[in-house]
Amino acid sequence: ETGDGALTAAAVISVLALNAGVPFGVQSLLHSLHADLRNADRDPLTGLLNRRSFYSAVNTVLAETHAVHAAMNVTVIDLDK
Repeated sequence: ETGDGALTAAAVISVLALNAGVPFGVQSLLHSLHADLRNADRDPLTGLLNRRSFYSAVNTVLAETHAVHAAMNVTVIDLDK
């Protein structure tokens, strides 16, 4: 019967440790995923938008420009070649 008390105490301590540790682990994972998401649209060499993100940004700006009937000039320089 003394083993039951020790087992119960160990179980309670384990549950408390998990309840305290899991939120920190989840927060760390979310922070890492946010950083990866933020960096996914950037070229690692230049830090500029990659092609997919650039086209998405240009389409957004073109739609906004078209909505107000304004002119826009776009210059593209390919740094990789």
